[in-house]
Amino acid sequence: MKTLPNNIFGMGHVGVSKYNPGIMKFMQMATIFGAGGFGLIHLFKPDLLKTLLGAPQNSLMLGDMFVGSVFTAFGLAALFTYICDNLDEYAVIASFQGTYKFFWCVAFIVHYSIGAIELNLFNNVYFAIMLIFVIGDALAFKLNPQK
Repeated sequence: MKTLPNNIFGMGHVGVSKYNPGIMKFMQMATIFGAGGFGLIHLFKPDLLKTLLGAPQNSLMLGDMFVGSVFTAFGLAALFTYICDNLDEYAVIASFQGTYKFFWCVAFIVHYSIGAIELNLFNNVYFAIMLIFVIGDALAFKLNPQK
């Protein structure tokens, strides 16, 4: 079996006892309620984001439907691994989720620095959510008590 070089989210290295179970369980719950909740809002009540956070108008198909479907899928996968009490399977989800959200945060910073994104309540809240998941998922893999 080939492995990748060690990286912040354990891509190619996720397996039994390669993460901190306490932090991983917390991130699993955060995914169920955070990603799952925001996903359902994007899918079925996207105007709520505009009302509460001043969200810009998205294209329905590539904005709210796509984002909502992805977030809901993460939430459901986390829920199913929780119901089955299988943190090892959730670790793979956390690895992928941490990686894509890391790149999302980097892209946000780049676009903000060139003036393509304005800071407002919606953008700040979304950036904070993504960054919290990046940090939480990274800590789950880096603060492994069995190293």
